[in-house]
Amino acid sequence: MLGYLTVAMSWLCTWNTGNADERYSAASVEAVYLYRFGGYIQWPPQALSGPRFTIAVLGDDEVADALSKVLKDHSMGSLPASVRRARSLHDLAGAQMVYVGGGYRGDLHEVISSLAHRPVLVVTDEVDALEAGSMVNFVIADGRVRFEVSLTSATRAGLKISSQLLAVAVRVKTG
Repeated sequence: MLGYLTVAMSWLCTWNTGNADERYSAASVEAVYLYRFGGYIQWPPQALSGPRFTIAVLGDDEVADALSKVLKDHSMGSLPASVRRARSLHDLAGAQMVYVGGGYRGDLHEVISSLAHRPVLVVTDEVDALEAGSMVNFVIADGRVRFEVSLTSATRAGLKISSQLLAVAVRVKTG
């Protein structure tokens, strides 16, 4: 599994957002990352007791579209995976992963507070989002889509992040 992660993550990490000839948009790359993150997070059993694994997307329809294509006919563990376009905090209920895109114009602190102490992986695309309580945050490093991780926020939510995923993060925030 480590070999597959290394290949997948190195492909993603080398994708250059600055090259107009590239076949994949930033939204497509982020969608693949979101799908892959699910395989490297350990949720408590009660979080995966529902009929589906749901990724709610708030503030980025392009990522939601790309993720719908990525998840088609795929599962997360033993559960079929699905995407939910969220328009409000109410739409986040029951999701195991929430992605708050750069297009979200509401209060990120409010979103994160509404999910506090629930086993939900919160992924964002905003400067300093880890400091606001996000668990994984997309960043552009050297023209490439990368990500940073907050172990503190993940632990607070009862999630365990694989050391394999931490090894390819550009920054891991502890404490």
